[in-house]
Amino acid sequence: SSVESIGISAFQTCYNLEIISFGEKSNLTTIGDNAFQGCNELKSISIPSSVESIGISAFQTCYNLE
Repeated sequence: SSVESIGISAFQTCYNLEIISFGEKSNLTTIGDNAFQGCNELKSISIPSSVESIGISAFQTCYNLE
């Protein structure tokens, strides 16, 4: 709950990352550019309502994202 931002390219090309979930009490406000780019196995992400900004290409080539 203490994470406020996910930086630029933070999880880029984490090929085996499948699910990302933040609690609704999350303080997350920013997902940076290319943060999850190339996470080919990413299927699900729960973005809390606190998020105000999602960067350019944050989920580019996440082909399995539902």
